[in-house]
Amino acid sequence: MMARDFAASRRLFLEAADQARASIEHVVLEGSGAPDGTELAVDLASIVPPQGQSDWLVVVSGTHGIEGYVGSAIQSAWLQKWHGSPGRRCGVLMVHALNPFGMAWWSRSDRDGIDLNRNFLEFPQLLVNPGYERLHDSICGPRREALSLAALSEIFAAFEREHGTQALTNALIGPQSTHADGMNFTGTAPSWSRLLLEAQLDHIRERGARRVMLLDLHAGVAPRGEAVLLHFPSEAGAAERARRIWGTGLPGIGVGAQGLADYSGLLVQGAQRRLGPSIHAVVAEIGTVDRLTIREALRLDRWLRHHGDPLRDETVRERLIEAFCPRDPVWEEVVMRRGVALLEFAMAGLTERWD
Repeated sequence: MMARDFAASRRLFLEAADQARASIEHVVLEGSGAPDGTELAVDLASIVPPQGQSDWLVVVSGTHGIEGYVGSAIQSAWLQKWHGSPGRRCGVLMVHALNPFGMAWWSRSDRDGIDLNRNFLEFPQLLVNPGYERLHDSICGPRREALSLAALSEIFAAFEREHGTQALTNALIGPQSTHADGMNFTGTAPSWSRLLLEAQLDHIRERGARRVMLLDLHAGVAPRGEAVLLHFPSEAGAAERARRIWGTGLPGIGVGAQGLADYSGLLVQGAQRRLGPSIHAVVAEIGTVDRLTIREALRLDRWLRHHGDPLRDETVRERLIEAFCPRDPVWEEVVMRRGVALLEFAMAGLTERWD
């Protein structure tokens, strides 16, 4: 069963990592605590490659905070199934709860209001999002009633009629650096979580990594219960490598999606800049609810952070949990099975289909 609070999710992950005989490191987020007062930390579970091997599988959960409950459960289930299995040909690094504040407080952003998955920019680069500029005041007000699905639908429909579908997607999901209290805020410098991940990637490279497969686990926009893999090629040959590794996917695991925003600052983009052609980094979206409900949840997330109280506004908190980690045992069972299959598929792609 998936946990929906940080302490329980962390405990399950650490138990699974211990069973897999992984080396475990805790990086504490100083000055912040979970709702129950316990510490917040990123937990790193690593298993070195077998002798003579130098490839690494890196799996990240919690980049978008609250979405980390799904990713954490998949990491834990895979470690439990995988530990002691024969024939392992690569090292493994599990990065649990990269954004521990957001995960613990049921938010997508970090403690500074930064969307970590828009923060991997080459600062001092700052981004203006013209569409978001037009929508900010309408969709980020203090009145929760103004964020109803009906009200948002009217706003979105009017914008789409005037500017088009792609412009609406770019406005709602694309990065912006002008409103620190808004959605998809890039920040103005590398975040704590970004620096932590970059240090881990550097450490893997220093240990002689030849090839690195990175999966950044998210929850939201994909067919319910399915996984969709998104890659953002950054150099010649990367798209062809992706085709070799993933092909057309597996049942319940698709490759590619329609209606993506013009993204900048993604974690996978930053990882590619960091390690170059030695890394193949993909976003794995695990489907939860429909696109419009996700868009509503993005607004409620921002409202709860800046105008509400995550502990007292239980109704809003539960709507966010239902959007990003539904309390549905059938969905859970399907997601866990496909999540484990996804990690096995990724490892096989790294060790068997890379070249």
